[in-house]
Amino acid sequence: MVTLALVAAFLAAASACLLTSAPPAQAGAARAAQSAASSPASVVIDSVSPQVARPDSKVTVSGTVTNTSRTSLPVVSVVLRSSASALVSRNDLTSYGQGTLNADTPVGTPVTVANSLAPGATKPWKLSLSVHSIGISQFGVYPLAVQAVQASGATVGIERTYLPYWPGAKAAGVSGPLRIAWIWPLIDRPQQGVCTALTSNSLATSVAPGGRLGTLLAVGSQYASKADLTWAVDPGLLNSVSTMTRSYRVGSGIDCKGGAAHPASSAAAQWLAGVRSAASGPLFTTPYDDVDVAALTHQGLDSDLRTAFSQGRSTASALLGNDYRPSSIAWPADGLADSSVLGNLAVDNVNTVVLASSEMPATGSQFIADDAVTSTPTPAGTTMKVLLADSTLTGVLGAAPTSPASPTGSAFAVSQRFLAETAMIEAENPQAARSVVVAPPRYWAPSAAEASDLLSDTTSTPWLSPDTLSGLASSAARSAQNQRQAPPDNQVSPSELSASYLKQVGALDTGLRSYKSILAQPTTRYLDQLTAGVAATESSAWRGGGTARAAGTAMLNRVSGYLSQVDKKVQVINSGRATLVGSSGTLPVSIENDLSVAIRIRLQATVQANSRLTVSGYTPKGFIAVGAGQTETVKISVKSDGVGSTTMYLHLYGQDGRPLPGGPVTLTVQSTQFGNTLLIIIFVALGVLILTAIARAIRRGLRDPPGRPGGGEPAGGGPGDGGDEAKRSPAMPAQGGRDATFEPGTDATESRYPPEAPDDHARARDSARYA
Repeated sequence: MVTLALVAAFLAAASACLLTSAPPAQAGAARAAQSAASSPASVVIDSVSPQVARPDSKVTVSGTVTNTSRTSLPVVSVVLRSSASALVSRNDLTSYGQGTLNADTPVGTPVTVANSLAPGATKPWKLSLSVHSIGISQFGVYPLAVQAVQASGATVGIERTYLPYWPGAKAAGVSGPLRIAWIWPLIDRPQQGVCTALTSNSLATSVAPGGRLGTLLAVGSQYASKADLTWAVDPGLLNSVSTMTRSYRVGSGIDCKGGAAHPASSAAAQWLAGVRSAASGPLFTTPYDDVDVAALTHQGLDSDLRTAFSQGRSTASALLGNDYRPSSIAWPADGLADSSVLGNLAVDNVNTVVLASSEMPATGSQFIADDAVTSTPTPAGTTMKVLLADSTLTGVLGAAPTSPASPTGSAFAVSQRFLAETAMIEAENPQAARSVVVAPPRYWAPSAAEASDLLSDTTSTPWLSPDTLSGLASSAARSAQNQRQAPPDNQVSPSELSASYLKQVGALDTGLRSYKSILAQPTTRYLDQLTAGVAATESSAWRGGGTARAAGTAMLNRVSGYLSQVDKKVQVINSGRATLVGSSGTLPVSIENDLSVAIRIRLQATVQANSRLTVSGYTPKGFIAVGAGQTETVKISVKSDGVGSTTMYLHLYGQDGRPLPGGPVTLTVQSTQFGNTLLIIIFVALGVLILTAIARAIRRGLRDPPGRPGGGEPAGGGPGDGGDEAKRSPAMPAQGGRDATFEPGTDATESRYPPEAPDDHARARDSARYA
């Protein structure tokens, strides 16, 4: 007892000295630095009961103390610290929690935890205080801490929290509760791209009971009606989970083939059914794969943003059923959007945007503190309703434990800070109608206990009244426009997707549009999957550096690789050279389609200006249909004005006039113009041959008498017979059936057919002589 009294007296004196003589900020900073660097013990507050103190409440605080040093700690005691004065502002909450604001003193009697605390040992403790005895009486938030000390009075560890106090609405002077609207995010990183196969199987664990998405859906569904939750759902996530409800593959190649096969997931089917049920309540969807709306706007990819919104709405409609109603709410990544982004959203039929409260800070002396509802004009000529998500609460919800023993980010610490922040918002101006929007980080991963505690606090805390985002937005027109600064005209966040990265995405986008333009009769599902490939590379999940940027680059490479593969499967089969025989003709060109889908394209052949070669037409004309795995030949009609080589350029175009990637194929055409000359020579030669044959036939006919087959010489003697009487050959019968008598000098043949020339009587060499 003597020891405890000495410890209490020492703590009281030390605290009084600090509060009266040292500058609070400097003293608190020194204490925080000392605690972080050399505290040998870790103090954890597990619970405060009740979490909200009321008049005449007895508050019980419990937790543990752990020796984090390498030596034993003798006689470790714990004592409560608090104050009868409430913290003044939300900045005070932050400063006190960081240990930079001295706002408490020891209250109550110290309790010994251990006479000796061994290294690594943990001991529980429990302390109580009376609200009345401390002097707490005003609505507000009060400091509360637990300090671990040794017998010498040296502090070995301290943990701070907050104690909200509620004396009742009348005593608090509250005219109406603080309207609070929650965004409950069901968002994840893209898992598909252009392939139906998933890039990883992480969703199988996430959507299962106890997983991140499974916990968010289960706890959110439990409190959705009571807490008026507004669900924020990424349609790209819905599509990936829907894929898992059937047999699916994970880790395919860039050609979308291969990968590990997985059976249909019952957890995925149950999760998707749960989201369909939630769709009957307040819900809005992000653009497909939650693309980075700010970065796309800043880099001029407006058409991609419109496509992502359109595809997101159509995908959600198909997967969520008739209960889904497209919403006009947008939630840019990190809650950041400048004037140009708001104008782009207005064009995409968005009339309500959720921004971080830091985007439109207070201005003017008549500002109503921390109200979440306002509006602002857009460059599109519309008025955008703006709901400002509390930046401090977003940070509180995003805090993660630094170690298993650390209270930072624990369910109790987050819940108590949430109560303290909302109480302080209400206490700043209890007479005014106020509202607050709570937007957790997109990839929020609370434990089931933390999520349940927060929503339970929302529904049971007397100064809070749950509302939906749409409910708050309906009051935006009544907000005073001069109470908030307008969003900046130009604001590029360091974390948004960079210009160099999106330049690559832009090139990919152009190529993918060209590929889509050649497809003959693609299915809607296939076209959607191609569009999803671009959205997957533009997701806000790839914001920042490190692993996020690396994952985005990997997705970009996968989609680019797929497009590169399909580009190579449609090509002109070209030998490189062709010969044109004559001044005109046709050149055959073959187009190969090695894709698994039919295509419809147009071929264009061009030559340089003032070239000797001109293109006069094509067969077939217009678009050319090439079936899957087939080859079609096109005949190009050309004319040439001279002899020589000409380079022809063969271009392939899609149905929308876009050229296919890869550039034109070159064909060297050699014009000879030998065709007409050869024909003339052939025809002249043929004519000469025919005339010669006719002349010879006539001459032979004139020389041979009728009835002499073979055309031999007369049977009588020749010119060397000396005028002797001709003798009839015994082998030749006489005409008329009797012997013919020939008189000398009266040769019948000679008289009937006189020779045309002297040499007709010449004897042929080697002629047969008859006896």
